[in-house]
Amino acid sequence: HVTDGVQSGNSLTIRHLLSHTSGIPDQHFADSPVDGESLAGHYVAMMEDGDVSDVPDRIWTRDDLVDRFFEYRLHTVPLFPVGESYQYSDTNYLILSLILEKVSGKDMEALYEEFVFEPVGLLRTFRETAAPAPVEGELAHHYWLIDADRDINIDLQPLKGLASLDFGSPASGGITSTPSDLALFIDTISKPGFFALDETSEIMRLPSLNSLGEVNETSFHKAYGLGIARLGLPSGRQVYGHCGFWGVCMAYWPEGDISVAVALNQVAGLEEAMPEALDAVLKAVTP
Repeated sequence: HVTDGVQSGNSLTIRHLLSHTSGIPDQHFADSPVDGESLAGHYVAMMEDGDVSDVPDRIWTRDDLVDRFFEYRLHTVPLFPVGESYQYSDTNYLILSLILEKVSGKDMEALYEEFVFEPVGLLRTFRETAAPAPVEGELAHHYWLIDADRDINIDLQPLKGLASLDFGSPASGGITSTPSDLALFIDTISKPGFFALDETSEIMRLPSLNSLGEVNETSFHKAYGLGIARLGLPSGRQVYGHCGFWGVCMAYWPEGDISVAVALNQVAGLEEAMPEALDAVLKAVTP
């Protein structure tokens, strides 16, 4: 976290990382000062003609992503001074995974199983590059409409190299699940009894002032707490949860004590489609 030759990394806290207020750029989407391109942008450029035969099969590991972060000097272009604004960045949670492994002496697969999958009862959830699927069946195909005018709609499921940009970050992506498991997860962590301190759920849902003031934030998560965002739906409902880049969203509606999860198979247009989809599901299950 270097600005004008001054290092600010020693002022970062766990809360900065959890709340995306660190100013650390996203290893996937931040443009590098070396070549002016982002890693995700590099892959998109290879798909723009609709021919994905030249998209590499390389599986990015977490170490690969860390090495690239420094090789492409992303640490020299922080988004803002530590704690002074908000922008969603997967790199924050990559760093959190390194911290978790160091203090626990266990890898993330073991930590997921011990603290999340087993206690919540997630029977169809796993890390795709770290473990075999716990149930039989094909993975859903998801698509990215790169160019609507030319009908270039890329099937992403076979492109493991592209998908591994998430798979390589064991705390910021790479989890394969089902809507029913996701609804169970968000429901469980939103209720008393899961965390050692019952107030943890409320603390996680409380948006930081930085996120509320960042009107230019382009993700779903415009009111972000600690791993959980408050989402305003067209009906006026306020739900709490998290949405993923690839078209999945889980949400808890406190007033109705209802948890839902929605999976769409198209990346393009999610900003508009997902709130309406969540609203439609809540309307269907509300007495």
